[in-house]
Amino acid sequence: MKITFYANACCVYECDGFRLLSDPWIIDGAFEGAWYHYPPLSTKPEDLKNVDALYLSHLHPDHFDPKTLPVFRRDIPIVILRREKNYLEKLLRKMKFSNILLIEDGASTTLGPFNLTMYGPFETHVFYDASIGYHIDSALVVDDGKHVVLNANDNRPSERSAHELKERHPNIMVAQLMYAGASPYPSCFNNLTDDEKLREHDGVVERSLAHMVKIAKILEPDFVMPFAGEFVLGGKGWRKNRFLGTTTPENAGQFAKIHGLSPLLLNEGMSFDLESGKTIGTYVPVDTFVRDRYIEEVISKERYPFEDDCLKDSSWFHEILPFARAHLWNAQQRYRYFPDLCLYLSVRDEYFVIDWEKEEGFFIKRNEFREPFITYSLPLTLLQRIMTRQAHWNNAELGCHVDFIRQPNKYLPDMHALISFFHA
Repeated sequence: MKITFYANACCVYECDGFRLLSDPWIIDGAFEGAWYHYPPLSTKPEDLKNVDALYLSHLHPDHFDPKTLPVFRRDIPIVILRREKNYLEKLLRKMKFSNILLIEDGASTTLGPFNLTMYGPFETHVFYDASIGYHIDSALVVDDGKHVVLNANDNRPSERSAHELKERHPNIMVAQLMYAGASPYPSCFNNLTDDEKLREHDGVVERSLAHMVKIAKILEPDFVMPFAGEFVLGGKGWRKNRFLGTTTPENAGQFAKIHGLSPLLLNEGMSFDLESGKTIGTYVPVDTFVRDRYIEEVISKERYPFEDDCLKDSSWFHEILPFARAHLWNAQQRYRYFPDLCLYLSVRDEYFVIDWEKEEGFFIKRNEFREPFITYSLPLTLLQRIMTRQAHWNNAELGCHVDFIRQPNKYLPDMHALISFFHA
């Protein structure tokens, strides 16, 4: 087997001439226009269109990219996780893809020369207590009969699930593990000073790297490949890169090496031959000075798609937000989630208030917030898109389009999961 890397979680697994492509995000502007590749890619979607099959891990646009996918033939086999409410399958069928291979959590299937084993979300959250969490992730084990690769992408294994993976797949050669988290924290949390954001940034990076090493030591692969973490922010939010809670693949590789692991680092277009254990090509580290200059001088000038939308008047928001509150309340009842928290959504010179313990939402004029609280502030044209289901809260948050203030500074993962139901 040979692995050829392209970007983020996009790579090709090749054996006996058969090529399986994972998570083809090639075109910049994921997450409502915010996410860009760095280094900039020379690969074009057309360069990948002749692969034999696709694996799409989940719905996030850096894995399922509606702008890249149209280049593939509509009968290409696409491997996805079978799940009860399969929004990914629904979107693929809407795009006229007809050969969708649904694999149960923990089940295996044969595709070309590969035996593929699919896994659903390992945990609701590996760092926080969460009863809801995000249920969209998957992971894939690729086995060619001689070599085994774990593509975990965004599906971070816990220690428990890592031990279960080790028991079932004792000879993983390459573990592709997440080394940096995608999150609006701390970059978008304005209850923190810049110095506090930098300290929190360092803490987030250290936590992610430590978890990568902990899981790799349980799995005992021959190589650990820092995976699914390369992006920078463009557009108006470019200054938030400084506090993004991410790091470079080489920093992750160095951290792994210090802890006795063998890192595998690949630039765009580089390959790793599992038979020989050799890398094809020479890895070039990210020059952070050149990267930061590229962000400021080039992609900071990019516009987000919603910036060109026409803004509706205040009466539209007064009509639609209470309707969205009712939709969210129904979701709260299903999930039995009623935290002692007020959410204040900025709408022009007002705030729409969501008291999570009460059914009705309402507007207030003054910014007198009752603790505990969290405020949401985002471009109103993006809020319009979210309310009408042309955009998604989670994508807006991960794109760092939403600014927050929260008191106390405590993360509630289930609140951020359920807010996705706040739409018309």
